[in-house]
Amino acid sequence: MALTRHYRSLILRRDASQLTDVIDQLKQFAPAGSHWRGIGNGGKMTTPDGRVIELAGMPHEDDKRKYQGRPHDLKAFDEVTELTESQVEFVSSWNRSTRPGQHCMKLLTGNPPTHSGGGWILRRYAPWIDPSYPRAAKPGQKLYFARIEGKDDEEEFPDATPIEFKGLMITPQSRTFIPAKLADNPKL
Repeated sequence: MALTRHYRSLILRRDASQLTDVIDQLKQFAPAGSHWRGIGNGGKMTTPDGRVIELAGMPHEDDKRKYQGRPHDLKAFDEVTELTESQVEFVSSWNRSTRPGQHCMKLLTGNPPTHSGGGWILRRYAPWIDPSYPRAAKPGQKLYFARIEGKDDEEEFPDATPIEFKGLMITPQSRTFIPAKLADNPKL
């Protein structure tokens, strides 16, 4: 997606040293003439058509501040259950573009949490994975959510129609969940 649909992408993991395979794949699929500059265990790819793809780690909670005010039309979080909800929400605040018509997206990928710190993801995707959720959703079905000031949890809305709250317009964002198993990927 970073090489074909987006122009400014940020791909994050908790531990940047785990980006090795992602970087290798990026180099493999990047168009001829692309330029890679390694920075620590991450780096930056620039393609001939002007796409910029940054890869980095965010090992500490406050590392999220490194991305404050830095817009990307794709914010991708690999192995998201290793990151905190606060890190993902904070960095995602600048998921935007000045490019007319550019679709902006947050992509959260990963496996089920292996520790309690990643449990927030289960709450976030409850409509798709919790059989006791009151309004269960099917894989790939879009639902719409917005965080309302003063409330701990997000609220679900019927669609992306903006709502007014304390004089501000809030647009619910779409979200979906697509389950996958290792067997779904014939290359792996």
